[in-house]
Amino acid sequence: MRRRLDALTGVRFIAALLVFFFHFGGSVMQHTPTWLHNITRMGHLGVTLFFVLSGFILTYTYFPSGTSNNLNRSRFYWARFARLYPVFLLAFLLSAPLSLMQGYLHHGGISGALSVVGVGMLEVLGLQAWTPATACVWNCPAWSVSVEAFFYLTFPVLATFLLRLSTRRLLAVTLGALLVSAIPGLLLLLAPEVAQGTLSDWMYYTPALRLPEFMVGIATGRVFLQHLKSTRLSSAFTLNSLAVILIVMTLGPLGHRNALSPIVILAFAALIVGLASGRTWIADRLSSKLFIRLGEASYAFYILHSPLWEWAATVQKMLPGRDLPAPVFFWGMLAIVTVASLATFRFVEDPARRWLRDREGAWLPRRPSRVLLRGAEK
Repeated sequence: MRRRLDALTGVRFIAALLVFFFHFGGSVMQHTPTWLHNITRMGHLGVTLFFVLSGFILTYTYFPSGTSNNLNRSRFYWARFARLYPVFLLAFLLSAPLSLMQGYLHHGGISGALSVVGVGMLEVLGLQAWTPATACVWNCPAWSVSVEAFFYLTFPVLATFLLRLSTRRLLAVTLGALLVSAIPGLLLLLAPEVAQGTLSDWMYYTPALRLPEFMVGIATGRVFLQHLKSTRLSSAFTLNSLAVILIVMTLGPLGHRNALSPIVILAFAALIVGLASGRTWIADRLSSKLFIRLGEASYAFYILHSPLWEWAATVQKMLPGRDLPAPVFFWGMLAIVTVASLATFRFVEDPARRWLRDREGAWLPRRPSRVLLRGAEK
């Protein structure tokens, strides 16, 4: 049985926390030192960490030898659905009243509400990220789940392709993917006037353009499984990658959000290898019971933080004269979202996943899997 990679569970909470600060921490953190405020402004990089980590974990789980095998696609897709959809649907329903109200009040009454319903259908199907105009109409963080759905769709074919390559060709393909990831930032450096326009959003949200991050995760998983599982360089990987990440984040935004993508993606890949080796003080801290619990709840934290914030802000507006100071509201909401995510994982996400897994046979055609994946994350 493969060993648990607890540090990678713990680091998921850090990624979700970065996104929370990016979305809602600006007004609170703007009075802090510039470097700290810049880290908040760069919190969207938590999504990149999620994407690279996703490719790595899926490879580690479903291709434990680092070589291709006959993956049971039906079981894989069902496992991914059971993993993501229950809490995704909960967040969608939580967002629905506010989204419909916004459509009605600000976009033409009934017709505006109906247009929001149409976008909602795209979100239910996980397709909203394919057009910038629909990516953030409902629960904005859910755009990345739309991207993940595309990753999952491609994973059986993409992983099989990458795992069959020679090491030299794998390196060439990975470098090619990194170059592709640099294109949006380079284009917008040449045409900075569109950096805040629709083209910028399209290059940021479109699932196909985020595929390089996932591919690097898969390639990193293969290299780790075949060459680096017990590396003595774990401290070097961890510390050097953290140094690069912190330098990039403290510099603050440089043009487009995807600027410096190749550097950040490689740094996250190295960080994942260092943490997966489990031989550093940082990995030990992230493997603690507290961080494991928080990491397990990180998906709920990520997908619920925006609707919970919007509901709290709406309720506060309905209470005249009771506006909380911004720092009190921010830190209070951080505590509320954390507690809510822990409760959601325990009472909704994990039970729903188990319930769906137990009914796999009722929904999927019965045929024996050629590969026994013990301990695989489902």
